[in-house]
Parts: sequence; structure tokens; C-alpha cells
Amino acid sequence: MVKQNAESVPVKAGQEENGAGASRTASASLVRRARQALAHRADIGELQVGEFMTVAPPTIGDDQPLTDGYRLLRELDLRHLPVLHGGKLVGLLSPRSGRSLGAVEDVDGECTPVSEAMSPDAYAVGVHDMLRDVTAEMAEHHHELAVVLEHGRVIGIFTTENALGALSQLLASQPPGQ
Repeated sequence: MVKQNAESVPVKAGQEENGAGASRTASASLVRRARQALAHRADIGELQVGEFMTVAPPTIGDDQPLTDGYRLLRELDLRHLPVLHGGKLVGLLSPRSGRSLGAVEDVDGECTPVSEAMSPDAYAVGVHDMLRDVTAEMAEHHHELAVVLEHGRVIGIFTTENALGALSQLLASQPPGQ
């Protein structure tokens, strides 16, 4: 079950074929965006998750072969891959996802669809949701990431790495001794 803060609207078909931005260069971009967001805000309580998210994450269709999903995770060095059905977020695939399938040698990854190994428990938020609310929910419920939606389309992810980057920037913006 996809847990959402945002209203769900079907995502356009083809979103499954998202480009695979380089995660290492995304970190530098994230820090730059965080600094810009902090520079223009007097009230840090008004920061939005979209200002700190990783933009345009790769996704995969739920009917794609499991081997394709694991290949993407490995090649792109990802911990999670949003899974879509008809353009709508339906779950997450992670390297741990296949454990529910039983013995790996009994599973034909070419014939097994991603939907059989994914976790249907995806936490989704809106791009304009408050950073404080999203991080509180992630901490309370041990979510490793939030899938960020805008008009129902997957446009980003907000991970614990993003949250730590935001915290680092918030702390760095405080005068010493405060």
C-alpha cells in the first residue's frame, strides 16, 4: 500500500523510462539548492521537501523483469527504485525486496515481474510538503525515503541522505554558539 501525503493522480505513461541521473553529482546539486533555499528564507519552518529532494529519479514499471530492476539498482548504485503501474506509484524495489520470494535459485528473474518482489509500502509526499513534517514522519515510521509527487507524477525522492544534507545546511547557517 502506498502511503501518501499528496493527492494521487495517474502519472504519464513512459515515466518508467526516466533517465538515470548520476547520484554522486546529485549530492553536489542538492547542497547548492539547499544553500539557495536557506539564503532566501527567514523562517526555516517554511522549507519545503522539494527544495532538498533528488530530482528525476529513475523508475521501473511493475511488469518489467525483476532482473532489469536489480540491474538498474546495481548499475546506478541505488538503494530504492520507485515502481509504477500505468504511470502510478505502486511500490519500491530495493536489493532486499527479493527476500520475500524465497530461495533465489528458485526464482527466474527474467520471468518474474518486479511487482512480485517490490514492497508495496511506499511513503509518498507532495513537492510542497513542509520539510519538518516529512522528516518527522520518516523518523517516526522509519521510512528510508519519501517519493516526491507533483500532480501525481513522480518528480523526485527525498532520502535520509537528503535529510542529513538539509540538517547540515541548517546547522551551518546558524551563527556559532547559537
